[in-house]
Amino acid sequence: MKKFVFLFVFGLTVSISYAQEQPEKTPHYKAAEDLMLAMNMPQNLDASIPKMVEMQAQSNPMLAGKQEALTAFMMKHSSWNALGKEYIKIYMEEFTETDLKELAAFYRTDLGKKLATKQNALSMKGSQMGQNAVAANMSELMQIMQ
Repeated sequence: MKKFVFLFVFGLTVSISYAQEQPEKTPHYKAAEDLMLAMNMPQNLDASIPKMVEMQAQSNPMLAGKQEALTAFMMKHSSWNALGKEYIKIYMEEFTETDLKELAAFYRTDLGKKLATKQNALSMKGSQMGQNAVAANMSELMQIMQ
């Protein structure tokens, strides 16, 4: 019996250690990854980078002529290939495996697909709205900064 308990505890310890070293092998990780795919996160994230660079270039004249290099830099360091696993881990921290599966199921519905295709545009519009609000009140901001 002691041998069985020892083997059970040893096996459990090895399994937990393996899962911590390779989180992409866990069901929780797979559920988060599945959600990212259902949301079209890889494509949406990568498509948002040139748009964000363009928005920044429009509001910052110092970026004129540097958009291509800045886009390449951002794609190298902020794209899905660069940060995908980190996004998955963030979702794993915030949602249970069951939550992730339910969210993925939603994103596979017609409404979920519609939301996934509109999320980038909504985020961009929200960012632009914030930039416009700051620009419209720049004199007040300058007074605060002095």
